[in-house]
Amino acid sequence: MQEKMGGKGAMREWVTAGLAQGDHVHFTTTGYRRLGYTLFRDLMYNYEKYNKVREELAGSNGQTSADQ
Repeated sequence: MQEKMGGKGAMREWVTAGLAQGDHVHFTTTGYRRLGYTLFRDLMYNYEKYNKVREELAGSNGQTSADQ
């Protein structure tokens, strides 16, 4: 998560930008939404990659998506 925020020390920048609270631990609503969107985007990207590889492997075994 730290990497997605901008690396080490990024929390200070998030506080300044209004994405995290002054305690440097909790985020604002906007910050939580941004992190949630980033997590969702990364999960979906990797899920699509997984499905593509799975389909390619099934195709090389003579199976179709309906056979699985």
